[in-house]
Amino acid sequence: MAYFSKVSSFIKEVYDDKSNFGTRGWNTGIPAVDDIYSVKKGFSTVVFSYSHHGKTQWVIDVCVYLAREYGVVSVMYLSEAGKRSEAVLDIMCTLVGKRLEDITDEEFTIALSFIDKYFLFGDLGSHLLTVDKIYEEVAELKAAGVNVGNVTIDHFHTLEKSENQKYFDRADNTKYVINKINRGSLELDVHTFIMFHVRDTHPIQCPDSKIWYLPKPEKEMLSGGQQSSYLAFNMVSIWRPVLGEDKYGIINPNAGVPYGINEAIFSVAKVKPKGSARLGSRSIFFDTDKQRYYSVQGSVFMYAVDSLTNKTAKQESKPSAIQPNLNFDDDDDIF
Repeated sequence: MAYFSKVSSFIKEVYDDKSNFGTRGWNTGIPAVDDIYSVKKGFSTVVFSYSHHGKTQWVIDVCVYLAREYGVVSVMYLSEAGKRSEAVLDIMCTLVGKRLEDITDEEFTIALSFIDKYFLFGDLGSHLLTVDKIYEEVAELKAAGVNVGNVTIDHFHTLEKSENQKYFDRADNTKYVINKINRGSLELDVHTFIMFHVRDTHPIQCPDSKIWYLPKPEKEMLSGGQQSSYLAFNMVSIWRPVLGEDKYGIINPNAGVPYGINEAIFSVAKVKPKGSARLGSRSIFFDTDKQRYYSVQGSVFMYAVDSLTNKTAKQESKPSAIQPNLNFDDDDDIF
């Protein structure tokens, strides 16, 4: 069979994809994020930043919303969450919207049942998996009737290497992993989150406050090399300019006011496929009591879902001393 062929030989595939081409995927539940990004089934999203900037928490937030709103089952390969039981408790806090010590016994039982229905956890304490093995496991789950819709890999550097990969250099290994994720997502009709750290960055100084901080990460800084930015589908970053009260005072140059202590900048750095997202950045904020992200519209705090219900969250109106510019650094160019 010839490798290249006329469109007439795969015309049914063209018609099948016609209604889905250029469309958005699932929402994340956070309005500011949904303005520029969606979770597209059959594709993947690279989530990158520095350590301790909220990547995993944001993905957990999204996975909980996907389960509540769309019934999406997520496979979780969480290497930085400690034991898998601790990963369950982490997800529970976001689901219930409370710190663990504040969750009642009834809420604990209900949340466990929910998590058991919509999440599957890898036992990383026993051994790590190669990227190939992860998708083999997902294929087996789907063949057994488990309707997996999302895969979360946290993170790239905790994937085991196959025998062939052990002889790859950094660029070839990154290329192999990203290509496998892209093929696996397409063939199994799932979305995949894959997390990366960044490298080779140096602190910069705020000209107003003279405070030193890490600059916004760019997709070319990924620790796996630039093959990731060449081959990835959607790429987003989560960046916390202020990592503690002692760093408060760093000025947002686009808004002219200090970044919030609990503020994170969500950015879309690459868009693929068309229509699933658009380049740009938005401010989101982390509520340490609810263990959830939210965005701000005027004086209203917009959370994704209400605790242990299947409804859009009741939005809370709270006074805000600082009204951040939520539309800075916007760019509708998709290339």
